[in-house]
Amino acid sequence: MLTAAAQGYRVELHLASGDLTRIPEKPAPMLAAGLGLTFGGAQRSSLQQAIPRRHTNRAGYDMSRPLSSETIASLANLAKDEADVKLFVYSSDADRKRVGEVLVEATKTIISDQQMENDSQRWIRNRWPDVQKYRDGLTLDCLGLPRLAVAAAKIMPALPAKTAGKYWLDQTREVHAVRSPLFGIIAVRDRYDRAQSMRTGRVWQRVHLWATTQGLAAQPVNQPAEVVDRQRTLNRSPQMAQALAGITGDSSWQATFIFRMGYPTTEAPPSPRRPVEDVIV
Repeated sequence: MLTAAAQGYRVELHLASGDLTRIPEKPAPMLAAGLGLTFGGAQRSSLQQAIPRRHTNRAGYDMSRPLSSETIASLANLAKDEADVKLFVYSSDADRKRVGEVLVEATKTIISDQQMENDSQRWIRNRWPDVQKYRDGLTLDCLGLPRLAVAAAKIMPALPAKTAGKYWLDQTREVHAVRSPLFGIIAVRDRYDRAQSMRTGRVWQRVHLWATTQGLAAQPVNQPAEVVDRQRTLNRSPQMAQALAGITGDSSWQATFIFRMGYPTTEAPPSPRRPVEDVIV
């Protein structure tokens, strides 16, 4: 939508209604949204110009540079016009500690669940032929690890899922949970409403692009929301949903996306992605 406006189109968004349900064994494409384009004056924006520079930064952030109150206020306003979507922002020591603890606990839950652990491992592209074949997922260069660790990992065989899970937990506990000056939670009225989920995605893209214009780094840390889904799928007690509600302080808003933000300590490399012609009809 940002690019269309910059190219001289007026854009009208239509979100398809419906509920998010379990994916069938043989899924068929489903309409998620439609964009109506009409000719209009070109409207370039700082967010649109930030698209080529926006990269997920999984390294530790600079804890000596807290975000100013003005910057935090600008961030909090990015979702104010979205229906049924609310952005919660946490920057105090006590609040960040609570979010960090839930983040670590969620990661422990995932790596102790064989299916979730295996599914997570599938997205790590250790081998160069896999990077070129799939053009998605996480490469070793993008994991936020020290350069020597990345160089060593590239010449070694891929780690077993259990070992990789331990490293992920260590990275979560020692870096993501404690070297993040700010955490954010995007919440909706119904996390399984398709339109609200699409709006959540729009807010996150807006947040990440805005952060890029401010010289800030950002990363999704959505393990808690994944555990919410997993506990629901297994008909277990919604402990993680309750933990997130305890952080937001309002159970009528359901947390569905969690992220971290701060000033970077290292530059994030781009991730390989599929060409446009591979993903459109």
